[in-house]
Amino acid sequence: MSQPHVALTGSENKEVQFASRQESVFPHLMRLCMDFSLRVIDDKAQFHLRASQGNPITPAFDSLEALERHVHANMVDILHGYLFQTEDAVAH
Repeated sequence: MSQPHVALTGSENKEVQFASRQESVFPHLMRLCMDFSLRVIDDKAQFHLRASQGNPITPAFDSLEALERHVHANMVDILHGYLFQTEDAVAH
């Protein structure tokens, strides 16, 4: 299984990047990042998903594993909020 790569984004935040579609440890996060140009951000040990330009579209989690579980359980709502830019885009 390939681990994601962490890159600096120019501020204190770091972006988690996925190098390959094959054997990702976090398949749902990888798919959203590669297919929909969303970004996983590591903000001082809090991980969230956001559009390339904009606010977070998920709550912050203490681990990538927890964010992956949240994305898996709420994928439809997250994509609906992102694609249609609804007011309740943050999936709770």
